[in-house]
Amino acid sequence: MNISPYDNLPVGNKEPQQEEAQQPENLQYVDVPIEEPAEDIPPEKPESEESAKPIADIDENIEIILPEIPQTHTIDETQAESQQETVLKDDFETQHPAVIPSQPSGKASAEPAPIQRESRDFTKITPLTSSSQYSKLKLRNMWDAKEYVLPFEETLLVPDTMPDMGSVLFAEGNIALSQPGKASYEKSDPVSGEIIVYTVYKPTDSADSPVDVIKSSIPFKTDKCWENTEGSTFKISVSIKTISAEMLNERKFTVKGNISIRFIEIIQKDLMLFNGIGDNDLIQKSSSLNASDLIFETTETTEISQEINIHEEQPSPVKILKEHFNIIENHKQITSGKLVINGTILSEILYLGQEDGEEKLCSLKNKTDFTQFIIIEENIDTDLIQTSFNNDGLKTTIENQNQFLLQGKILTVICGYENKNIPIVSDAYHKNQDIKFDISSQPLSSIEGTVSGEVSAREIVNIEETDKKPETLLCGSGRITEITGNSERGRIIIEGNVAVKILALDENKVPFVIDSTVPLRGSLEMSDAAEGLNINVSAAVKEFWFDSINSRQLEINIGVSLEVWAIGQKNFTTLENLCFTETKTPKKRVSMAIYVVGGTDTMWDIAKRYKTDIESLVQLNQLDAEKPLTEGTKLLIMK
Repeated sequence: MNISPYDNLPVGNKEPQQEEAQQPENLQYVDVPIEEPAEDIPPEKPESEESAKPIADIDENIEIILPEIPQTHTIDETQAESQQETVLKDDFETQHPAVIPSQPSGKASAEPAPIQRESRDFTKITPLTSSSQYSKLKLRNMWDAKEYVLPFEETLLVPDTMPDMGSVLFAEGNIALSQPGKASYEKSDPVSGEIIVYTVYKPTDSADSPVDVIKSSIPFKTDKCWENTEGSTFKISVSIKTISAEMLNERKFTVKGNISIRFIEIIQKDLMLFNGIGDNDLIQKSSSLNASDLIFETTETTEISQEINIHEEQPSPVKILKEHFNIIENHKQITSGKLVINGTILSEILYLGQEDGEEKLCSLKNKTDFTQFIIIEENIDTDLIQTSFNNDGLKTTIENQNQFLLQGKILTVICGYENKNIPIVSDAYHKNQDIKFDISSQPLSSIEGTVSGEVSAREIVNIEETDKKPETLLCGSGRITEITGNSERGRIIIEGNVAVKILALDENKVPFVIDSTVPLRGSLEMSDAAEGLNINVSAAVKEFWFDSINSRQLEINIGVSLEVWAIGQKNFTTLENLCFTETKTPKKRVSMAIYVVGGTDTMWDIAKRYKTDIESLVQLNQLDAEKPLTEGTKLLIMK
């Protein structure tokens, strides 16, 4: 039926000579609730039976939207009839616009008075600060590793006691930190120490030995590794990335290269976990995430004293020219409250030997095993323990004509982590009241998986006809210059390069160096390795050997020990500044509806829209809460 909301309203004076009513322009829209009568409308005697019918007797499924009528204006019946609007109820709360002419027709007015009305936007806000419940959680959150490259260059002199330099063969080195036992660095701490450089050179023809080695130290210091991050600490690993030497004259040479400072940032996180307001009608969209937490760190020092026997076919040592150490972790486990770490020291010694009164260049490799016992009180997963070794305190001396003596200290830094399960809240609504809130968000990292293993590489080096022919292969070094990891469908792809230098003698006993770069490629299985993770790779050369295939080919074999950590990132969210809100005009609600599911709808979206709960939707419509909704499905909603 067609009911005019103007039937009971006073009608203005309609005179034939007046201009015909015009369609109003610039219509304004406001909401007028059905529960409140229009203000300042004097009751009039109904002109007809139908128009006198009380609103209460109208079909309850029809809402009558009444426009506000300014006191200073008149509206004729035609205009009033065109402004009525009848709408059906849609969902539980609907806002219905009423049409108000911005400049009504009728008797002319030189300057119409403005429409006076109270805004529907008026909102009463009640903060829930006192009833909001939070708990505090502190984390030392581990993030992915970064690298800072520090260049260096230094001009050095040949010591007075050593022969003149004929040519530089190669240089290698290692790092001695100023504070080797320092477990963590803060943003204000510089990284400093010395670069221990071994420059292998060929003396002038007047020298007795075909090769000599100069040991030098180059100081370094930097405070520019990391950003100015408040509350962060850093775990560092420092190594030589590249190094080379160039002769300037027989008593002077230059060493230059790059230092790799790899660091892991530990960020202090202070989280506020929202625990509700003690009201069961507040429905929260809750889930959880894992976040890493550094819970244990310590250092352990182990004394080393080990005799190294010289092979029977090698001459007795006269002078140690160069030594190199590398430490590999073989295994770790927790037993009876103790962390047991088993490792190996890989030693390589280049020395000058004497046999039958003749001096010879010789090389010796050795493996020395060691075991450490560290008491720990925390319940830590062995897979989430990181270890790093410092071998600055190791050195070899000549014990007798048949033995070297390896002595010194190994400093081990141990860090233990755990993944904590943290509740998060990303949305909320109240079943009976309107609320507003802010969402606080900050990123957290988690340890998605760890794996240890090895990758190996074999390279054939071809020696050109124009190059020297190696008669004797003395010693060599392999240095990892690049190593990266990428996650790919349940495995970690490892790629990198190893710079190889081999010191050899030709048929005339003249030393020369064979340079090569050996590519690394391999994979390690990690079931949790999804694409997009940040991969931290720690690597060390575990096996390195070479041999002649023929006069023009060498075979190089390298084994690299790996420890891989996969780091993911997620956002922690929680509610803040929760308030009840109340508009002056209450919103209309009904108790039942039929809802047709849209393409992107979720259970949460529908439950929040109608202020019910997911459990009721599932039970009432016999749904499987674990399965997504199907577009077009009709849901019965009752409140």
